[in-house]
Amino acid sequence: MIRIPHLAAAGLLSLAASAVAQNAQREVLPDTVVPTHYDLALAPNATTLTFDGKVGITIDVRAATDTVVLNAVGLTLAHATVDGGPDATVTLEAKTGRAALHFPAAIPKGQHTLAIAY
Repeated sequence: MIRIPHLAAAGLLSLAASAVAQNAQREVLPDTVVPTHYDLALAPNATTLTFDGKVGITIDVRAATDTVVLNAVGLTLAHATVDGGPDATVTLEAKTGRAALHFPAAIPKGQHTLAIAY
């Protein structure tokens, strides 16, 4: 297992909400949920050339929401929770390569931990 504790450039969540104003052509993620820290663990399989992974993302929820949108090209999400709560329902948008994690209740404003297994 490979552990990468500080993976701020992983790209799972967008850190650049102001990019909308800079480039209207560019697709950016909503700025309601902003990542502040990544703790990533990968388990590569050399035989199948695949990997399993888990990531714990410290997130700053700027406004209560029951949906978190992230980039997920090439990933199959197995589980996603916030603060150890119930699993999210995941919908994938093939055109944009994004996943929407729909939680049964709104995540309140503040700092939380988003855990994803894939």
